[in-house]
Amino acid sequence: LLAQFNSRNEFLFEQQLNHRKQQRNESVIKYYYEMMALCRRCDPDMSDKQKIRKLLQGLRLSLYQEAVKLDYSSPKHFLETIQ
Repeated sequence: LLAQFNSRNEFLFEQQLNHRKQQRNESVIKYYYEMMALCRRCDPDMSDKQKIRKLLQGLRLSLYQEAVKLDYSSPKHFLETIQ
C-alpha cells in the first residue's frame, strides 16, 4: 500500500511540476519557491540543470524570451538574474 501510494504522489507531483506556469500577476520569487518545492517533492536528487529547465519552461512568455538567452550556474543564480 505504501509503495503504491508513494508512486501516485510522485506521479502527481511530476504532473504539477510539468504543468506549473507563472501566473500573470505572480511574482518571480513566489513562482521560484513553489517550483523549487515541486522539484524537491518530485525528485529530491534533481540536478540544478533540470531545475533551471523546469523554471524556464513555466515562465511567462515576456520573461521567458529574455531568460532563455542567458546561462545560469544554479537555480539561485537564475532567481537573482531574473529578479
